[in-house]
Amino acid sequence: MAQSVCFVSTYPPRQCGIASFTRDLIQGLEQAAGKALAIRVLAMGDGHAYTYPDEVLREIPEDEPQAYVEAAQLANETSDVVCIQHEYGIFGGEAGEHILGLARALERPLITTLHTVLPDPSRQELRVLQELAHRSERVVVMSRAAIPILSQRYGIPVSKIRLIRHGAPHLPVDPQAKTNLGLEDRVVMSTFGFIGPGKGLEYAIDTVARLAEDHPKLLYLILGRVHPRLEQGQGPAYRRRLEERVQALDLGDHVRFVDRYLSLEELSLYLSATDIYFTPYPGRNQISSGTLTFALATGRAIVSTPYLYAQDVLGGGRGLLVPFSDPDAMAAGIRRLLEEPGLLTTLQRRAQAFARQLPWATVARQYVELFREMTEPARARARRRLGHGPKVVTPWGTKPARVAMAEEGKVHGGRAGRSHGLAAR
Repeated sequence: MAQSVCFVSTYPPRQCGIASFTRDLIQGLEQAAGKALAIRVLAMGDGHAYTYPDEVLREIPEDEPQAYVEAAQLANETSDVVCIQHEYGIFGGEAGEHILGLARALERPLITTLHTVLPDPSRQELRVLQELAHRSERVVVMSRAAIPILSQRYGIPVSKIRLIRHGAPHLPVDPQAKTNLGLEDRVVMSTFGFIGPGKGLEYAIDTVARLAEDHPKLLYLILGRVHPRLEQGQGPAYRRRLEERVQALDLGDHVRFVDRYLSLEELSLYLSATDIYFTPYPGRNQISSGTLTFALATGRAIVSTPYLYAQDVLGGGRGLLVPFSDPDAMAAGIRRLLEEPGLLTTLQRRAQAFARQLPWATVARQYVELFREMTEPARARARRRLGHGPKVVTPWGTKPARVAMAEEGKVHGGRAGRSHGLAAR
């Protein structure tokens, strides 16, 4: 009998970074575990009508607390393990507190993957994440930088935290990409992802202005559309300001917008054509980035501001880190790559080496082991956490025993406001 896992997350066709993450992880799990793992999804809804694939059991309307409890009951009936993809903004209530109703009603082991870890949370953000972590058997993070924050600021035991890197799909590098895009004679720098305040693209445009005269072949591609949750708010105004900035600086030949949600094939083509990948994000606290991970996976030379995730994955000379909100310093870093081909090649080679751990199938195998661990008898799990005895793995399909809890003691498809999602990819 197959083991079953239920994911609680946004999910395609909803356009959202966490939705894409969960779909990609599930595809990796299907490759890694095959029919030994049955996968189900409880999809977070945002009021729009979506036609979901068969693995979605039901949608949870984000602002209906009772729906979370009913979803937990469904997970109890159909799954052995539950895995929440947590980002404050995709759940209803203050700081996404409605997800706690689901966690409290679960009778299956819970694993929570954190897409945002705030070093300086509000009181409510702290309370929500502390309780969710308390009710979880394991908390998964994608950056080493998150571990001391969770331990010291949130009081989460390090023994409960597991580092599993953000995965990346196979993105073959097309040597004819520039020709196919009509960019044969250009030096291409790019940034991709949803557009919205907090991405720092205005600093990137100002950076190009400082480089264009000396490097007339430089072309900066801004790949992506305004975030769907900001289309009726500040998103379009932010984009217009960017376009006006390009015009005011006379950069029409050096900055180009590709205003759409890119398919994986399109993204692979544009990254193949990219010489330098740039993430100018102005917020230090970003703890994961799918876009940066994808750029690493394709072996791009990367220049980035030193937000927490970038410090982690670009450490060891895998990229150039430049100060926040400082176009002069940003231009100096990019200029080095434009004028030192040996350095650009070195960064590409180091990115390619790091990328060997990033394929989704490799990431998925680590989740498979985690799911297996959750099906062990409760006493065996407790003993192993304390370091007693060998690792015990029960056969697929073993029904999990309920594990007793210890005593109570920024927008990926989420909401506008603090950087709950928009700046996180």
